[in-house]
Amino acid sequence: MEQIKQWFLKNLSNLFGILGIVLTIYFGLFYVPSWISETQNERLNNAQREVVQNVKELIFSDSLVTIEEIQSLVLAKEVDKKVKIPFSFYGILTITEESFMEDKFLPLQKRRELIKEIQLLKTKVPDTVENKKDEQKSESWFSKTKWLSILSVLITLLASILGVLSTIFKYRQQKEQQEEITNEINTSQNEQVNRNQIIY
Repeated sequence: MEQIKQWFLKNLSNLFGILGIVLTIYFGLFYVPSWISETQNERLNNAQREVVQNVKELIFSDSLVTIEEIQSLVLAKEVDKKVKIPFSFYGILTITEESFMEDKFLPLQKRRELIKEIQLLKTKVPDTVENKKDEQKSESWFSKTKWLSILSVLITLLASILGVLSTIFKYRQQKEQQEEITNEINTSQNEQVNRNQIIY
């Protein structure tokens, strides 16, 4: 029992190093990628909410709103928030419709009028080109998040490997130093014994 205690105290720094490596791997593989993904999602959701609110304001106050205005609004928000909104203009208008329906403070008749206006705008949305472009934006955004997560995992694994190598190197170095000290002590003791024998 005493030997285990001494070994534990002697290797305490190495044990803490190994614990640090294990925790680095754990947090790097499980928490960092999900944190990156959540941060990206939050930025995207904020940008989307703001776009929908601005579109609602345009439609509510101006019956002559155009698709070009909405496109400009979306592009400006993407530049401002540094995100790519992964929805087609048709999708944004659909979300705006739903948002108007949830505004219970507006009379039902008014909500129906606004939804008709949105449906009229939907018919003016450029057909496949814009929708395909927005689908590519969506794929680009998701692949960017995926690559950030992969990069995080790779950095974590690299740091862990370096940590393991460093711990092994440190352990060997300490062992070699201990052996040198032990050899010096043994040599010194042998010399002392030889001197004592010569004297006596």
